Amino acid sequence: MHWVIQGNLVSQEDSDRLIQALDARGVEHTLVKLIPVVRELEFTPVIDGPVFVYGTTFIHRHAYNPLWWPGYIGGTANFQEISEGYGNEMLNAKVKYMPLSEVTVGEGEDVFVRPDDDGKLFTGKVVNAQELQELKDVVVGQFGSNALSETMVVAPPQNILAEYRCLVVDGQVVTASYYRKKGRVFQSNEVDESVLEYAQKQADKYQPEIGFALDIAETENGFKIIEVNSLSSCGFYACDLDKFVVAMETLGNKMRPQGKIRSKLSF
Repeated sequence: MHWVIQGNLVSQEDSDRLIQALDARGVEHTLVKLIPVVRELEFTPVIDGPVFVYGTTFIHRHAYNPLWWPGYIGGTANFQEISEGYGNEMLNAKVKYMPLSEVTVGEGEDVFVRPDDDGKLFTGKVVNAQELQELKDVVVGQFGSNALSETMVVAPPQNILAEYRCLVVDGQVVTASYYRKKGRVFQSNEVDESVLEYAQKQADKYQPEIGFALDIAETENGFKIIEVNSLSSCGFYACDLDKFVVAMETLGNKMRPQGKIRSKLSF
């Protein structure tokens, strides 16, 4: 499988680590960059056979080639659909949906807010009244006032002991990482087997995509699912990227389309 990687990612560390893992396995890849403002690629690669895309959501929206397979993985299921798939295993099983413009926070209170879809106007977070207004200002500044009509998921904050990111490929949890512990950033791939077993049980229950990032919360009442993120845009934290590359290559070989497919980006 050929990998197309966006070089000017928000996290340069993630793209660098991924390229190192690909080089170690001798996997072909092409580094591309999006031109700021116009959000188009600097060049348009022509590739035969399966292609996996790793980049920001703008790769999906502005440069994704529908002939590439599996191409960009993610963004087809929103939070409501994922909640229906996992049911009461969701950390925020009872939420409200409303436009960003209608989200409010009382003085002295906090609220969890995130976009319903995977378009990533912003990453889900807990905010107070001032932080919410600052968030709205940033969204309008980056995406325009129409973004205020985007549907949000709103829920009360939860007490989380630890948070984990699990990468799921073709129904299997292939690697995982701590990314937060007791509210603080903490990255480690030394994840307890109980986390992996829980994540696998949920992946056996429901898979929104052929691959996805499953975020797990450890709470006082056991494990719960925080959310699902796009495999093509997620951060890797301390995940074992060699295991991820091997799993994706296996997927590409397993489901390789018959014959050659020449894929070219066009605008």
